[in-house]
Amino acid sequence: MIPPTIDFTTGAGYVSADGHLAVNTAFKIGVTAKRTEEHDDLKTFIVTRSYDGGAETTIDNVTIPAAQAEEFTKDYDLTTRNQNGTEKYTFTVTNRDGLITTKSIIITVS
Repeated sequence: MIPPTIDFTTGAGYVSADGHLAVNTAFKIGVTAKRTEEHDDLKTFIVTRSYDGGAETTIDNVTIPAAQAEEFTKDYDLTTRNQNGTEKYTFTVTNRDGLITTKSIIITVS
């Protein structure tokens, strides 16, 4: 069994890797989750955020509709806090068999 994949959207206007941003800066993270085996449909997609290594807070929890069970794509329009520190965004997809893939992006705000 092969777990699903998560890829970040690249290109103008997107943050797709760890990096630095100024305080109060709007940014976008685009994600594409794909199933890797024919019948292992995607089931859930969860996004969490944590500040400065603290507890995670869920910012999105999606039950993936059947129409997107092969490939789920979504953009997240976000804004950094008004203080220096780190912001970690974690993206988790689960498929029908319960296999999980997680990817994170860490933004250093200063």
